[in-house]
Amino acid sequence: MSSPLLPDLDSPLSPPEILRFNLERNPTFPTYVYPEHGTGNLTEISMLEFVRSCYRVGNAVYGDSKPGDVVAIIANLDTIVYMALIAGLMNLGLVPFPISPRNSAPAITDLLRKSSAHRILTTRVTLGGVIDAIQSEIQSGEPYALSTEEAPTLQQVYPHLGKETVRNPFIVPPPLFFPKENDTAIYLHSSGSTGYPKAIRLSYLNFQRLY
Repeated sequence: MSSPLLPDLDSPLSPPEILRFNLERNPTFPTYVYPEHGTGNLTEISMLEFVRSCYRVGNAVYGDSKPGDVVAIIANLDTIVYMALIAGLMNLGLVPFPISPRNSAPAITDLLRKSSAHRILTTRVTLGGVIDAIQSEIQSGEPYALSTEEAPTLQQVYPHLGKETVRNPFIVPPPLFFPKENDTAIYLHSSGSTGYPKAIRLSYLNFQRLY
């Protein structure tokens, strides 16, 4: 396996720029490798396929949102879908907030309010009870607008799972978001071992300092 081409680390790229760089410079480099169920054969998700999946996520979830809006993710998803969802939201300037469904409804509600997240992407088949409890908790407190919708599926995000190439038709969207250093890139949360978990804001500058 050849090494990927790397950007100039003295001039860090934003996450949207990283996606575009890898699509152009490292399209065949494997992003994920996993054994196929039942056969043990290895399947590779190339950088081209992963970046396209991120763009598909954007088409699926953007809706009426605008850059800076926080979108909570409370869902049971395959890793390759979850990561495409996070990167796809960031590519549009939306702020992903992955929240563990193991938190209590009051704790999750507190995180939503403190981060000003008014959308939840979820998987109701597996987490319907959690979402119902959150909505009940929201309704019992101060008025707070909250919408819930299904997260994109594996089929939507990876229609050619493990087999997508440059020959598969795809229109690369133009750059739509150019983040500033202090813009919020993502929210995470603490473990909540001593009380409610705390929302942790990371800016794009925080990301650059990870290089």
